[in-house]
Amino acid sequence: MTKNYFKVGGIYYDRKGSFEIQEIDINKDKIRAKYINSNEEFTRTDLNFIKSINDHVFEERSTIWWVCHQFNLWDIDQRLIGFHRKVQRDALKEENIVIYYRIGEDQIKGVFRIISKGEKINPAFNDNSIESAPIYQCRLNLVCDKIICNKPSSQRDLSFFDKWSAMRHGGLKVQVFPANRKDLEIVIGKEASDNIILRH
Repeated sequence: MTKNYFKVGGIYYDRKGSFEIQEIDINKDKIRAKYINSNEEFTRTDLNFIKSINDHVFEERSTIWWVCHQFNLWDIDQRLIGFHRKVQRDALKEENIVIYYRIGEDQIKGVFRIISKGEKINPAFNDNSIESAPIYQCRLNLVCDKIICNKPSSQRDLSFFDKWSAMRHGGLKVQVFPANRKDLEIVIGKEASDNIILRH
């Protein structure tokens, strides 16, 4: 089915315009909503319509990223990631999942969820050995640190491995790589991966 409905910061769109969901009754497969421009309210009982919205909410909240971070920054703040290139931070959204890879150690420090974004969340988050201060930052919440992938740089089954390897495992300018559910399973196992995805 073509997806005509999608989520943008709590606002949904269809061919008629933008609307906000007022109420969802899963038992009756019913949504009550209101168009923003006209305040016109409407209800829908189309199961495909509801499923389309739910799918897109799930996709947005469960997007997975592999993020490579300079060695010393972990010791400054273990619940923060940052970039001097804003475009890399902007690719990440609140509620996204981050697999945190520590450059120079070839270790994954944990799987996190992004809980906020901003500039200079921690002004001390810097290391003079890197090109520019990573002022575009994301605050993290740890969701799993039981890592079963002991040497990621040798794990060729990772979906982004070729690009990551070409970027010297994050040592060049690209620090953020889109990952997927299978990558998460490689890192922490299927059961832990299911718990992270389904718990949210």
